[in-house]
Amino acid sequence: MEGQRAADDLALRLDELAAGLTDPDCDLDDLAKIEEELIAVQRRELIPHLERHLAAAVEAGNWYARHVLARILAETADHTSLAALLQT
Repeated sequence: MEGQRAADDLALRLDELAAGLTDPDCDLDDLAKIEEELIAVQRRELIPHLERHLAAAVEAGNWYARHVLARILAETADHTSLAALLQT
């Protein structure tokens, strides 16, 4: 139960990061902290969420969000998300 709660909290942090990456007034230092947090935990349960946010960033033409999300995905998923990374 606690593992699921941790995964849910991390998914919320990812959503917070993705929202911040679309906000030009967002504090980049805060976003960098979330980015490093998500890289450090490397929770594979986040892969589908990361792929969705990455696809949205690519579609929106948001190169910075694309860079940040692709980095987290690459560190978390290794080769399992290669197709999503190649589309970036």
